[in-house]
Amino acid sequence: MQSPARVLAVETEAFRASERTSNNYTKGVAYSPDGSAIAVWAEDAAIRVFQQWEGALLQESVATEAETVYDVCWFPYARREEQVSWVLVSTSRDSPIHLWDALSGQLRATYRGYNHLDEVEAAISVAFSADGSQIFAGGNRCVRHDVLPRVRGLGREALEGSVD
Repeated sequence: MQSPARVLAVETEAFRASERTSNNYTKGVAYSPDGSAIAVWAEDAAIRVFQQWEGALLQESVATEAETVYDVCWFPYARREEQVSWVLVSTSRDSPIHLWDALSGQLRATYRGYNHLDEVEAAISVAFSADGSQIFAGGNRCVRHDVLPRVRGLGREALEGSVD
């Protein structure tokens, strides 16, 4: 028999109305692979990481995009105790893919997708490959992927595949 669902947080200061938006509703939630945290993105273009602690959510960091956040995905081997792996990627309107440090909220890397006119084009969705070596991004009638360097830092080797 399954245990009943519990409400972890009803409302927090983190999601109150701000200068950017009067109705700051959440748009998505993603569990970290180790189950210790969740990433929540909202109307104010912020990605908040909350640590789960004894049935409560404690805000750990905030990464802020310039525009509406479309999607967020954790690195598949993310572990809090291994800070180099504690990262997530995000897509947002009119922006490249960003790789964020989930502990500090600092930007670690940027990955740009280019359209047929060689213009930067924002991705609508994003996911890591199962082994974490590639980032896949869904865009306007295409799927792109970036092969990540062995040291998870900057670098880009863009390949495109049409979905026509």
